[in-house]
Amino acid sequence: MWKPCFTEVLVVLDATRFLIENAQSFLRDEPVPHGSLAMKTKTGRILREPHGVIGIVSPWNYPFSIPAVEALAALVTGNAVVLKPSEFTSLVARGLESFLRTAGVPQAVFQAVVGDAATGAALVNSGIDKLVFTGSEATGKRIAQAAAARLLPVVLELGGKDPMVVLDDADLEVASSAAVWGAFVNAGQTCLSVERCYVHRSLYEAFLEASVEKTRKLRVGNGLDAQTDMGPMIHERQLRRVEAQVEEARIHGARVLTGGMRLPELGEIFTLRPSWPTPLTKCGSCGKRPSGRCFRSRLR
Repeated sequence: MWKPCFTEVLVVLDATRFLIENAQSFLRDEPVPHGSLAMKTKTGRILREPHGVIGIVSPWNYPFSIPAVEALAALVTGNAVVLKPSEFTSLVARGLESFLRTAGVPQAVFQAVVGDAATGAALVNSGIDKLVFTGSEATGKRIAQAAAARLLPVVLELGGKDPMVVLDDADLEVASSAAVWGAFVNAGQTCLSVERCYVHRSLYEAFLEASVEKTRKLRVGNGLDAQTDMGPMIHERQLRRVEAQVEEARIHGARVLTGGMRLPELGEIFTLRPSWPTPLTKCGSCGKRPSGRCFRSRLR
């Protein structure tokens, strides 16, 4: 899983700076004027108080920036935090815990607990006062159901199906570069990645040709190599999932114009060579809605 290491660090630094500069102002009591004449002699104010203990369940694709930003926001507003990271990135969570401990945050105020889905379920059903979850829609639904039983406040950031729209006045060079970067950054394992494109018919052929050409030029290899454009996926299960969905696209009529196969010479969990399928249907010409899981659910 490749990306510049400093990207996650910069995100956390930006969030830290924002909290330092704004925490005092948004925690300050806020006076509330009364609109009723009968209440003109009364005063009101909004008091912001900590929830208590915040549970955070974080994903593997951005294992430092996501939990760090969420934990720092919770801590600066007076809460304690229990972090349950993905079982695939537990060491990163331990590193975050070490950083906070060095900065003076007591163990009772921030703790990381490692484990699989059962550990996450135990956290949801524990005595926490609020839960922040980033992950799949299916898991988010189960968490929402469990939380509703005791009216536990939750924040859910779930998977989407992010489209890119290319209008008829778009710069093809910029648009095709944006599509390729947006689709394959972090080996495509990003919640905001481009997963489908809607292109104006007047630009479609040229846009497709440029995007395929740029995709073919991506260098796949060791994520620690500065010359690498795209590294391995997180694990074999994720690789099989993408393989299955590429195959489903084929079944529904798509043609894979480049890539789509494994690269065993690079390692067992290396990604498929970056692929660029044709559309499952040209919506503007046939008038039908695209079908298949590839158009409904996250590919990565």
